[in-house]
Amino acid sequence: MVATWTRSFPMPTKLTHYTLLNPEGVTAWKTDGPTQGRCVWDYHDVWRWSKTGDKAVVLRENYFRHRPESDEEVSQVRYEKDLIAYLSRSTFTQIFITLLFRNGVNA
Repeated sequence: MVATWTRSFPMPTKLTHYTLLNPEGVTAWKTDGPTQGRCVWDYHDVWRWSKTGDKAVVLRENYFRHRPESDEEVSQVRYEKDLIAYLSRSTFTQIFITLLFRNGVNA
């Protein structure tokens, strides 16, 4: 469930409703892929579902604080240099990004 907040004037922003995303439970991860059907960040032990399974628990709070290739501390994400360079390492991701741009999606 994702909270939806609505701005209102002169009152402050307020929670108006929740939206259930992906009610069919379709996964983005292939069971025969490198993460064996798990979320890539779950696979890298960045987070995990709680024992009761009702909320995510952060396991490695500082995971995104350092660049994996140099261990340099990240003070600000540079979209083109950091995100796109990281994502473009994967052939699947290269194809996905190509399809996005071909279909007119602006990043």
